[in-house]
Amino acid sequence: MPRLQLNNLLGGLIAGFLAIPESMAYALIIFSPFAIYQPEILPLGVAACVLAVVFANLIPSLISGPRIMVSTPFSLASVMLAVVATQIISSVTPEGGVPNINLALVLLFALVSMSGFFQILLGAFRLADVAKFIPLPVIAGLRNGAAILIIMSQMRPLFGLENDVPISINNILWPTTFIGFLAFSIMFLSPRVSKKIPGPIIAIIIGTLAYYILANAGFSEQLTELVGAVPVIMPVPHLLDDFFILVTSRETFDLLFPLLPTAFALAILNTLQTLVAIVTADSLAETRSKPSLALIGQGISNFLCGLFGAMSAAGAVGSTLANYTSGGRGIVSRLSVSLFALAILVLLGPLIGYLPKIVLAGCLIALALSIFDRAGFQ
Repeated sequence: MPRLQLNNLLGGLIAGFLAIPESMAYALIIFSPFAIYQPEILPLGVAACVLAVVFANLIPSLISGPRIMVSTPFSLASVMLAVVATQIISSVTPEGGVPNINLALVLLFALVSMSGFFQILLGAFRLADVAKFIPLPVIAGLRNGAAILIIMSQMRPLFGLENDVPISINNILWPTTFIGFLAFSIMFLSPRVSKKIPGPIIAIIIGTLAYYILANAGFSEQLTELVGAVPVIMPVPHLLDDFFILVTSRETFDLLFPLLPTAFALAILNTLQTLVAIVTADSLAETRSKPSLALIGQGISNFLCGLFGAMSAAGAVGSTLANYTSGGRGIVSRLSVSLFALAILVLLGPLIGYLPKIVLAGCLIALALSIFDRAGFQ
């Protein structure tokens, strides 16, 4: 039993190591429209996405759902929220004046809470139970599709290429690529060498050491940036009064009501992503979860996320796989992800900032390759 719980803790720790930097990256997408007017909002946005990891794994663990599934903010929802943020800012900008950024932020977080409420309704009406009838070949296709998306999202970071840099062999940062392939190789080969120490831990430690060795050897300009520090905050439901004003004031309610269709669309998007993660987690752990209960738990967590100033989250295939391959088999692993994210917020934010992004990119690609189900290609 102690050995099992240790594996659960390690699985959650590694999943958290991979989920936090990814969540931080999504924060830059979502809160960039606000940073145009107030640059100091970006660090708060990072904290908002890390806080989402806390609630998204704590609340569902206490209710029901796959024991090993890890939930985080994810790419499509982040892009959607960024577009909505731009529209909200426009709606709170008087003609020829300056936008009310504080009101825009409150509206965005209210949107998150409304999407959580819609998810609760979807789960209560058992619309998520369709996951039980998804055939195995479809599950294989979903896993393979998720793996391809993860790999594609990490190819530019692997070669040290920014989004606006053309893909060319002359633009590749070779020291960065070396670190990425080193982390990838360790992750990929470690199960054949030793199963006692999870591969992600070995890859992160050795990859980070190699990064700093090369940086001190004069290759710092050829290495991509670090993760960056998370602001230290204490989670409190500080938006409760603001939400009350939104729904009781005619002026602000007129701004909130048009966001209902968008909140429902966000709920559908998060629900579909969560269902993919549910079937993936169940196929890995060979279990059968109750998707409706899992969706209710996810909806409650997203509702609370808005109240606490956090972003929405959904089931994450990559982090779920990291949890499983690193030893996570029970609910303790999911709770440890939540506690790790909370520790980052209140204690360890500056420390995680020293992790190189390229090491995490190499780990994610190795994890994605292990997702592939050959049955999906037959």
